[in-house]
Amino acid sequence: MSLIYLAAYLSVLQGPGPAPPSHFPTLALSPVGYELDLAIDYERGTVGGDVRLTVRNVSATEVRDLPLVLHRLMRIEDVQGEDGGGLSFDQDVVRWRELDKRQVTAARISLRTPLGPGDEVSVHLRYGGYLTPYSEIGWLYVRDRVDRDFTIIRPDALAYPVVGYPSWEANRAAGPQSFAYLARITVPADRFVANGGRLLGLAPGPDGHVTFTYENIEPAWRMDFAVAEYGVLEGDIVTVYYLPGDSAGASGVMAAAERSLRRYTEWFGPLTGASRFSVIEIPDGWGSQADVTSILQTAAAFNDPSRYGEVYHETAHLWHVTGKAPSPRWEEGLATYLQLVMTEELDGRNMLADRIAGYETRYRQAARAGDAVARVPMARYGEEGITGHAYRVGALMFFALHRIVGDAAFGEIVGGYYRTHADGVGTSAGFAAFADGRTPADLQPFFAHWLFTTEWIDALSRGESVYDFVSSYGRAADPGRSR
Repeated sequence: MSLIYLAAYLSVLQGPGPAPPSHFPTLALSPVGYELDLAIDYERGTVGGDVRLTVRNVSATEVRDLPLVLHRLMRIEDVQGEDGGGLSFDQDVVRWRELDKRQVTAARISLRTPLGPGDEVSVHLRYGGYLTPYSEIGWLYVRDRVDRDFTIIRPDALAYPVVGYPSWEANRAAGPQSFAYLARITVPADRFVANGGRLLGLAPGPDGHVTFTYENIEPAWRMDFAVAEYGVLEGDIVTVYYLPGDSAGASGVMAAAERSLRRYTEWFGPLTGASRFSVIEIPDGWGSQADVTSILQTAAAFNDPSRYGEVYHETAHLWHVTGKAPSPRWEEGLATYLQLVMTEELDGRNMLADRIAGYETRYRQAARAGDAVARVPMARYGEEGITGHAYRVGALMFFALHRIVGDAAFGEIVGGYYRTHADGVGTSAGFAAFADGRTPADLQPFFAHWLFTTEWIDALSRGESVYDFVSSYGRAADPGRSR
């Protein structure tokens, strides 16, 4: 064990480490490009290598430092500028400001010259260290570790350097990330690296290793590299990477994903970019996750057709617009609603009405209990840290909206908003205004009740139902679906 890694390891054993400052400057830098050359060492249990990181100053003032965060047991070993000269940097294991139990390595690289507004700069750094779970802070799905059966390199465990401070609040200022990447991941020849990007090639290396090279298909906001003994199934639209013994399940998942993508395209129009999509199987308990061109899907969903709804939920996200930070995440409600609709249409499982009734019951109880959701409008869920409610409250809202405006207008609202904001950031007010202009119905009171006030839950507490909302705003002349 090197002295660097030993010091990091002991810092965790001896305590939570120094507290971060009570206030960070707002993040002024955003990544625009990653070039990774990483290797997984199964004998030592480490991940590391070289990273060429390009960032842009998205603020209106000069920037002199590049802040990064890494896994708590990882360290930056060297940093060079674009001219090959060394750059000074410091790093320490600290506590995350808003989550005291979360420990990370926080680093600060001093740029040779100040970076002006809108300008970009690249740095070349070498890093490495151990990868361990974050389950002790309640993130039970972040089981990330180096293991021959399954290893994943992703931002949830900060397995590669991420631009930012150890504070969500400070990092929100830079807005959503969107970057290109080129990644070369070296593993033993009996392992396969799965990623949602375009596989450019496999190159054999020394000592029985192989290097997988991927590049992004669309601008990405995260990178996920899953490593296991994967099989590969290629379809017309979808590529499925499956774990040993799950080839039959993979065929079902691929068919479900392709059916849903075709159906969503009929409703909302084609996606503006990616022509292919990947589904990557991961072990149960590791948490599903959607990126712009792929989803990580737990093994249970591969082998249980009754859980294809999880696939429908994630593929629906391909048509969502990134929300302005801190986002209320009502797009999760849209994906939840579409998941239920797709389950009925494609799988013949009638569950939408029962699920909507269950959500109504849940929030009548929440209103009686005086929960935060009874006093915080959905547009402010992100600010108040209660975005978990957006899955159900958003589903209720889109259920009602669909019945008010009908099929054609609903498709134009969702698809049109996606097309006009595919390269930008949306807001709740912007979505409401866009929707109101796409139908003869007056939707301003509707969105006032659902997004900007808590009238929707007040009405539920008075004994009304979502169907009463639909009746009060008036159905479209030809609403299409009767569900």
